[in-house]
Amino acid sequence: TNNFQSASVVIYIKVNPKLYVPTEHGSANVVTNKTAEYSDNILNIVGLPAENSIGKWVLKDAEGKEIAADAKFEVLGASTFKAVFVSNTTNYYAPDETITVTVSKKKIDAPTGLSQTENTYTGKQIEPGVVGGSGVGYEIQYPEEAINASNEFYYVTIVLNTECYGWKNTELEDTLTFGYKINPAVNKWETEPSIDTSWEYKSEGDHAGKATATFGVTIMYKVQGADDATYATVLPVVPGNYTVRFTLNSGANYAPAAEDATPIEYNFTIAAKKIPL
Repeated sequence: TNNFQSASVVIYIKVNPKLYVPTEHGSANVVTNKTAEYSDNILNIVGLPAENSIGKWVLKDAEGKEIAADAKFEVLGASTFKAVFVSNTTNYYAPDETITVTVSKKKIDAPTGLSQTENTYTGKQIEPGVVGGSGVGYEIQYPEEAINASNEFYYVTIVLNTECYGWKNTELEDTLTFGYKINPAVNKWETEPSIDTSWEYKSEGDHAGKATATFGVTIMYKVQGADDATYATVLPVVPGNYTVRFTLNSGANYAPAAEDATPIEYNFTIAAKKIPL
């Protein structure tokens, strides 16, 4: 019939991205107010879900910079972050989530003492190791010179970094001290004394007696039968009969053991030097 005319109808349908529904795929789903300690890993504290086929969550700071996997809290007080969903397609989205983390001082274990409180003189600086402690958050200070044996204690000072750290044991002072001693060493023979019983003069500075010790030995000579007061460290050059004495050195830092305290003596002869004809 001529009474009707056909017409076309165009229908536009807008398809919005699907919300990243928690029950379907998980969401940031984080507690928006959290607590942490100084130097804690940021991402571990916030706890974003793992990346999946739809996309991943990233954490950004107040300036919009993405937080790295190894980033740590370095400022005390409140820090604000934003969890942002990065979709792999245009079909999904999720609203950003704002997270506030309140950061307090890191509670750490305090050192409990020294690895060795009784030490022996070595001639070098002695610094015993520190026992216990977290290994961070404090400075270990040794005496400037802890070398000589002494009846007095040397002290190691542990200074807590109070700006960012605190002891787990709140009864402890911020500064701790541990004492240690350095005792005299025993001077021992390294090479037992020996003597060339028939010594021919060679040159000034030569010794008929030979011996070495941990902290030294004094070698002295005198004419056989002469008073001990005549002992001298210079080897005689005049042919004749002599006595050599070996004495282990002693002082405030070391001394021979009782069994080695008595000097060792040998008699010997200096023969005239033979001159070829």
